[in-house]
Amino acid sequence: MKIPKFLRKGATMIAAVFAVMMIASWINPSTDGFAQSQEQVAMSPTVDVAVKNPISVGSNPQPKVNLGLHNLWTVVQRRCGKYATKQRHHLFWHRWVIDQEACAADPSTVYSSFEGHNLVTDNGFDFAAKALSDTAAQPASCNYFAFAIDSSNAGVGTINVTDTQLSSSGTGSTELTTYGLARAITTFAHTTGTKTYTLSKAFSVTGTHTGVNKIGTFNAASTGTMCFELLFTPVTVNNLDTLTPTLTNTLSSP
Repeated sequence: MKIPKFLRKGATMIAAVFAVMMIASWINPSTDGFAQSQEQVAMSPTVDVAVKNPISVGSNPQPKVNLGLHNLWTVVQRRCGKYATKQRHHLFWHRWVIDQEACAADPSTVYSSFEGHNLVTDNGFDFAAKALSDTAAQPASCNYFAFAIDSSNAGVGTINVTDTQLSSSGTGSTELTTYGLARAITTFAHTTGTKTYTLSKAFSVTGTHTGVNKIGTFNAASTGTMCFELLFTPVTVNNLDTLTPTLTNTLSSP
């Protein structure tokens, strides 16, 4: 069967137009099908990233503050004789009284100084736990200082977390009770809103002690709980000296 000439020309023209449309769609797609295909390809990486790095919806990170106990001791020995005056104490007996503020303000009086960190005893940790959170009666404040001498007098004494008194460890260590170095209550200082507090006490020495090298912090005027213990460089103290230990506790650290 012979196809008429005008039908053959029409079919050729339709084929040509269709070919042109196909080429144009590849260069600049305009149909919904091609646009949809391109959009899906473009979205694929975004979906993949979201799966690899999920975002926690409703998260509210809080600043982290570590509750710790960072302590620093200073033990300063001063010669305060020039700031001492003799005062009548009884009818035929006088005593020397030291102007502690004047002596402390004079840097030339410093004879020796030690700085270091103390040991928190096992009982000290128990004490801290009770003081912070125990619903029972709170323990008495740990704010008494006491000194001791290790009989080696060579700075090689020992302290241990299991110690309950200054005499618990070391070579013949014994708590001092004479010449102005007996256990005594300290002065507590803390500024509201800060994380640091101090305990300090100026001990007025009335006699000679050789090799003083230990100090403890207790919660009673005798016996009690020893919360902290420090071994420091031995010092020899004499009449009219002042021995001033200061404990600085910082209750949090970065």
